[in-house]
Amino acid sequence: MRKFVPNVITPEDARTLINFMGNKSFLRKKGAEDPVDGGENWYEGPAVRKIRKAIESIITPDWAPPSYIRLEKRLVSTELPRGNEEWHVDTGSNDQTIWCDYGCIVLLTNDENSGFLEYRDGTKFLPEEHYCGMLIHGSDVEHRVGHGANRTTFLAFLVDKAKDSPNTIS
Repeated sequence: MRKFVPNVITPEDARTLINFMGNKSFLRKKGAEDPVDGGENWYEGPAVRKIRKAIESIITPDWAPPSYIRLEKRLVSTELPRGNEEWHVDTGSNDQTIWCDYGCIVLLTNDENSGFLEYRDGTKFLPEEHYCGMLIHGSDVEHRVGHGANRTTFLAFLVDKAKDSPNTIS
């Protein structure tokens, strides 16, 4: 399963999320008991509520751990692929997130240096299309980030409460 929902948040929402990051490379929230990264409740703001609502219109996520959300700023290499620049699935290269049913990506940057997201079937989402839009896919769907110099995203790795078994795509 793969679905794209355009304009889930506004450019102002994207800037607000980026501003929460400051000079950090990521902020992560994994359930209510986690300490707050960044010292503020970025994960409870209007932008994240909009993203959560969009996700909930497609699947029935369990927001409790092990599910988590993350803001991530990556400087993507323009040389050899590494990390998420290689083909991967959201259950992890070493099954470290085998519990994950769905991955979700909202692109928060919009310039030629934001790279692109590509699926193994050749479908490619360029920044001008993906910016402020949400891609959600089954955790077994292969994808990678294309080359670019600067990419900031909202990510979610989710367990779906409505699923009978992990990674069963309906």
